[in-house]
Amino acid sequence: PEFTGYSGSGVSPSASVTVTPLPGWQLYAQYQSGIRPPSLRETSQTRYEQVFNPYLDAEQASNWEFGTNFLKNDWLLPGDKARLKVAYFDNTTNNYVGRAYENWSDMVFFNYDHVRFKGIEISGGYDAGWAFVDFGFNYYTGFEACLKDGECMDYTLQADYLTNQIPPDFTASVTAGMRFWDDRITVGGRLTYMGQ
Repeated sequence: PEFTGYSGSGVSPSASVTVTPLPGWQLYAQYQSGIRPPSLRETSQTRYEQVFNPYLDAEQASNWEFGTNFLKNDWLLPGDKARLKVAYFDNTTNNYVGRAYENWSDMVFFNYDHVRFKGIEISGGYDAGWAFVDFGFNYYTGFEACLKDGECMDYTLQADYLTNQIPPDFTASVTAGMRFWDDRITVGGRLTYMGQ
């Protein structure tokens, strides 16, 4: 059929629920959705081996997160603050826009059926006023990129921009420091680890 231009509409609902069973303890669930239409670059043809694809669909993201927060003041010392967050996330993008070789020379943008990331996040910190520490850990329990023909992969296609979006299986960071002279000087450092 003849290409007549892009058009479309949609909604991006989001919702969250937080319950506090006890003081300082929260349970929560949240859902967020979003729509991203193909960009001008993704829908254009260039002189340099990029093929025009007039049939790209908009990406539709559906992101879920379930978790718990612990907040405690005056935990070890008067005036201190401690916090801990543990969460599970499941993020799926339908019609994710990917890029692949066509005929081994030309590049074409296309839609995956969906791309999905799942994982666990643990973060928290402790602040005693004169000293503090913050930490964060992310572990991805699953990644899949599924094509329209039903084939699902735990890797990306050659030259696909999706490669830049896949995080390491495990990341960790710790920031610690001390404050001096009525908080006028803070000395600290940060350590970051990136897994495979």
